[in-house]
Amino acid sequence: MGAVRKCEQITLLYEKANFLALSDEDNAELKMHMDKCTKCNGYIEDSKKLDLWLKERFAEVDASANFTAEEKQKLKESLNTTL
Repeated sequence: MGAVRKCEQITLLYEKANFLALSDEDNAELKMHMDKCTKCNGYIEDSKKLDLWLKERFAEVDASANFTAEEKQKLKESLNTTL
């Protein structure tokens, strides 16, 4: 398997780890790859920066979003009909 394909799998594994617990085997594979791959380490640094930026941006949006009870109800109804 080529290095590029391996890196794609590792970065997906890293992103998965942000949401789910990885198996011991996956954790070991991730750590072993990260110990030697500068490209994947760069990806992870960029991913962390992007996550932080998004959290900060959405915190600003959350703070400014003041919906009335009626607006909230309409949004809920709209979501229920589209799902």
